[in-house]
Amino acid sequence: MTIVPVNMAAITNATVNVLLDAPQLGGQGVTVVRGEQPSDSELGPKGWVGVYGNQVVYTPRTVGMGAGFMRYEATVHLLVRMAHYGSGAECNDLLEALIQEVLGTLLTAPNLGGTVEVLNLGRVVYADYDKDGSSGKFTQTALVTLTGEGSVAAID
Repeated sequence: MTIVPVNMAAITNATVNVLLDAPQLGGQGVTVVRGEQPSDSELGPKGWVGVYGNQVVYTPRTVGMGAGFMRYEATVHLLVRMAHYGSGAECNDLLEALIQEVLGTLLTAPNLGGTVEVLNLGRVVYADYDKDGSSGKFTQTALVTLTGEGSVAAID
């Protein structure tokens, strides 16, 4: 029996595709990228979302299932960024609206295009607040963490 490990690239690609296919995100011009460094030059008026693999945890489950049966938890990080000229409060409101759209979209597609069986954990950490003194541009970032769970495939 051969155990087939989780392909994190498939999960992060599916996450990007779900977000880009959503009319309220990709259809509205929100920038969604995978594995790219955050860039202020790419931070458009609709916001920016970066998708990154974080970790995969494998857990053996052998009781009653036979040798080799495993479960996994795959964690994906999304950096959600927004900018606004002139108002930190407005930037925060826009960031929160973007987070709501991102989470709503992903939680509505709980198997991420078939790459996980179910999303079982979500977390939002408001990570960074910045103001460019010369331009008056406020930039705010949140880290959204999602964990998908499933069974590891085995090939005889």
